Amino acid sequence: MAETFGSRELQIAGAAFHETLSTKGAKGMIADSISEWPVESGVWWIQTREPRLARKLSRRSDTRLVAASASGGFLRVFEIRRPPSFVRRLIARYKAANARFRDLEARTMRERSRQSGMTAGLMKSEKRRR
Repeated sequence: MAETFGSRELQIAGAAFHETLSTKGAKGMIADSISEWPVESGVWWIQTREPRLARKLSRRSDTRLVAASASGGFLRVFEIRRPPSFVRRLIARYKAANARFRDLEARTMRERSRQSGMTAGLMKSEKRRR
C-alpha cells in the first residue's frame, strides 16, 4: 500500500513526528484529526487519524501515501507537492467539513439515544399496565 521509504525520508519523517508531537499548539498530532507540516520546499506531509479524511486524500491525484499505521489507532500520512497557501486552504476546508460531519454525527447519536430512551420508557409503562 505505502511506497518504500528512502533513508532521507525516514530521517525527515522522524524529525517531523518528533517536532509535531513535542509542540503544544494547534498542530498537535494526537488532538487534531488532520494536520500538516513542511518536509522541504514545496513538499508537505498531511497526517490524519480519520478514515473519512484519509479516503478523501487518497482519491486526490496530487497526493501519495507515505506512511500508514494501525497499531496505535488509525493513522495515514500523505505527501502533497503544492505551495504552502494551497495546503493551508485545503486543510482548513477539510477541518471545516470534518467539524460539520462531527456535529451531524453527534446530533444523530443524541436523537437515537433519545428515541431509544423513549422506547424503553414506553415499554416500562406498558408493563405497569399489565
